[in-house]
Amino acid sequence: MIKVLVVSTKIDPPIDDANKATIINLVSKIQDVSFVLLSSPSGVDAFSKDAKNVVFDPIYDPKKHHMAFTQKVRLFMRLLRKDTDIDIYHCMLTPTIVSIHFLRFFFRFTGKKSVLTLLNKVEDV
Repeated sequence: MIKVLVVSTKIDPPIDDANKATIINLVSKIQDVSFVLLSSPSGVDAFSKDAKNVVFDPIYDPKKHHMAFTQKVRLFMRLLRKDTDIDIYHCMLTPTIVSIHFLRFFFRFTGKKSVLTLLNKVEDV
C-alpha cells in the first residue's frame, strides 16, 4: 500500500476551513492509500475512531491556531525525519513566495517524491 504524508496546516476540529475540509474529503474518499496527517494531540483524539486509512502525527501545538515559528520548525524537522515507509510527500497548503521556494529547494535537494498542491493563489510576503 502506498503511504502519503500530507503536509498542511494542522488538521484539528472544527473543520471550518476549506483547506482542512479538502484534505479530510480527499483522505476519506481514497481507501487504498494510507495517509499520514499532521495534527495536534487533540486532533488525533477527535478523528481516531473514524479514520481507517489515516495515521495522525501530532507535531503541532494545540493552543496555536496559526503557523507560528515553532510550528514551522517542527514541520521542518518532521520533513527531515528518515521515514523509509513514506512513499510520497503531498504538500497541500496556502502558499507564500518563501514557502514555495523552500519546498521546491528542499524536495529537489533531498530527492524525495513530492506533489505540491496550491490551495489558494500565491501571496507576496
